[in-house]
Amino acid sequence: MLQRKCWQSETLRCLADENRHTIHALALNVHHERGFFSYLARSTTKYICGDARIRKDFKKAVDEAKKSGINLNATSPEFIVGSAGLSLGLMLVQYVPILGVVGAPVIAGFVLILYRIGVDAFCDWSREDIANSPLENT
Repeated sequence: MLQRKCWQSETLRCLADENRHTIHALALNVHHERGFFSYLARSTTKYICGDARIRKDFKKAVDEAKKSGINLNATSPEFIVGSAGLSLGLMLVQYVPILGVVGAPVIAGFVLILYRIGVDAFCDWSREDIANSPLENT
C-alpha cells in the first residue's frame, strides 16, 4: 500500500487532479498502456509542444530554485536534441568515415530536423488524443 506522503502517491494525486479524476479512476485508466501514455502525453504536451506560458513558468521555477542555491538549468528539449545530435554526428563520423564529408554539424542539423518532425507529429497526435479521449468523460 502506498504511503500518502511518498513521492509516488503525490505524483498520482497530481496527475489525477490535473485531469480532474480521482486516483482510483486514474489507476483504472493507466493500467492499460494506452491509458498510461495518454496521461503522460497530457502532462508533457504543453512543454514539449512549446507552450510559451508553460516554458515561462518552468524557467521561473528554475530561476527560483537557483536563488535558493540549487544548481539547475532550464534547458529546452530543442537544445538537448541539438547537443545530442552533435554528439551523434561526431560518433557517426568516427565510425562511418564517409560521413566526414558532410561533417558532424550537418548530421546534428539533420537530427534536429527529424526531432522537429517527430515533435510536430507528437503534438498533432496528443491534441487529437486529448480531444477524442474517453478519459475526458470519466
